Amino acid sequence: MVQGMKIGPDEQIITDRCRLRYPTQADFPEIWSATRHQGFNDGMVWDPPLSMKELHEPLQRSHAAWADGTEYTWTVESRNDHEFIGRIAIRQTDGKHEWSLGYWTHPSVQKRGYASEATVAVIEFGFSKLGALRITAAHATWNEASAKVLTRAGMKKTGINPKGFKKNGSWVEEYEYEILRDESC
Repeated sequence: MVQGMKIGPDEQIITDRCRLRYPTQADFPEIWSATRHQGFNDGMVWDPPLSMKELHEPLQRSHAAWADGTEYTWTVESRNDHEFIGRIAIRQTDGKHEWSLGYWTHPSVQKRGYASEATVAVIEFGFSKLGALRITAAHATWNEASAKVLTRAGMKKTGINPKGFKKNGSWVEEYEYEILRDESC
């Protein structure tokens, strides 16, 4: 985080079509709905919840990380009608000036460019507000949609991690990406 900067839960990011806001329990029905779609969680480290009650703990962790300044997670919604779009987060990694981002969109609104728009905005937030020098991301090698999102956001593929994350007892291979502060738009 930039020296002396405090980022409160009222910090929003506004784009042409989206509003990124602090996540709340009001998002639970939409998160639940997304996770009911076949294959939705296949490319993510987390598994679909078995009940909506299971969404409370991740929300509490998200709020605690926000307060600690180690991770910022936003609910992405449409700017005009507040339709739920998905989630995006940027979290501090090992290096003081290195952050990593991740996102997902609800299957009902995919392929409309929302993920690209939110990703560009969060990358800019990372560089301007958090003092990031490097921002990374990764996706399952089969996830071509995420490859397009990250490339559109100016990120460059840096390699492949054969042990990206474990899913159902097997390793999921991931492509890794980065963007450096002096390369951002």
